[in-house]
Amino acid sequence: QKGNIYGCQFHPEKSGKDGLQVLKNFEKICKS
Repeated sequence: QKGNIYGCQFHPEKSGKDGLQVLKNFEKICKS
């Protein structure tokens, strides 16, 4: 075993500003 594994299941509203920000924040966390 090495490294971290991230998993999630959620359905933010991608058409809204807040939903897009949730996805961007999650992507940033996964890339760090």
